[in-house]
Amino acid sequence: MPAIEIEAYRVGVSRRSTDDFTRFLFLEPDPAYRGPGESGVRIFFEPQPSEVGRSAAGFLVVTLVPEYFGDMYHILQTEKPVYFSWGFDDSGEQIVWCDLSTTEEPIGEGFTDMSGI
Repeated sequence: MPAIEIEAYRVGVSRRSTDDFTRFLFLEPDPAYRGPGESGVRIFFEPQPSEVGRSAAGFLVVTLVPEYFGDMYHILQTEKPVYFSWGFDDSGEQIVWCDLSTTEEPIGEGFTDMSGI
C-alpha cells in the first residue's frame, strides 16, 4: 500500500461551466517523497464521479463525492502527520481506492492536536 506524507494543502471552492466539481483539496507531498504522486494529489469533489482516480503527469488525480469533503478537510486541519494512501488496478494507472489518515494517535487528545508540541 503506497502512502504519501502530506506536507501542506490547499482548499478551495470553484464553479466553472465546464466542470461538475465545486470543492477541491490539493495535497502537497513531503519534498523528499519520490514515486507516484510526487507532484501532488488533486482531489475534486463532484456529485457522480465516474472513477476513483488515476495517475497523470506526476499527479494523483482523484474524484470523490461531496460527502467526503468535510471529513477530509477536518483531518487536514486538525491532525499531523497525515497520509494519503491508494491502490492501483492491475494496469497501474487507475486508482481503485484511496484514503486520508493519520498514524497511531494518543486517545483523548481533544480537538487541539498536541502531538507536535
